[in-house]
Amino acid sequence: DAPGWFRDAARVALPVYGPKVPAVVLLNDRSIAVDETGKTVTTTRMALRTLTKEGARYASGGEVYMTEGGKVRDFRAWLMYPSGTIKKLEKSEILDRTIADNDIYNEYRLRVASAGRDADPGAIFGYEAVIEEKSVFTQFDFEFQDTLPVLRAQLSLTLPAGWTADSLTVNHSAKIEPKISGSSYTWALGN
Repeated sequence: DAPGWFRDAARVALPVYGPKVPAVVLLNDRSIAVDETGKTVTTTRMALRTLTKEGARYASGGEVYMTEGGKVRDFRAWLMYPSGTIKKLEKSEILDRTIADNDIYNEYRLRVASAGRDADPGAIFGYEAVIEEKSVFTQFDFEFQDTLPVLRAQLSLTLPAGWTADSLTVNHSAKIEPKISGSSYTWALGN
């Protein structure tokens, strides 16, 4: 069965879009928890509604991870048909692949699910991924919007006591200021 966040995203009322908008992202939510050693656990939740036949190609999602120091704890995906019936994608429909096909030493991999062949207009695709990594990098990036309209995008960062975060906003009219609660930071944009 699909989780509550997916069902909630499916109930969101859509604005009216023109015929050239193939799909809309209902939710793009990433939460990153960092421990004292620098290990991160990143949970990503994404839901998207197809609006046109061409929008079916967007009914997919994936997360990059490193084989050295990283692992996929969980990856699940769902497709809600326009009738409201929900299909959970089987493990055989979730692929793990290299990022670069011709690079045998590359440690980056991609866990990906696609429901495009079944995503008629009005279908909702969603996935949830939990990635654990230990890295020397202490910088994270997050795209609030790409080529499709986005109704809700949010990045949450939870740090160990005594740590702080700073952010830089690119390609937006104003800096996106986080809401801070203790050692948790949340940046959010809507519409």
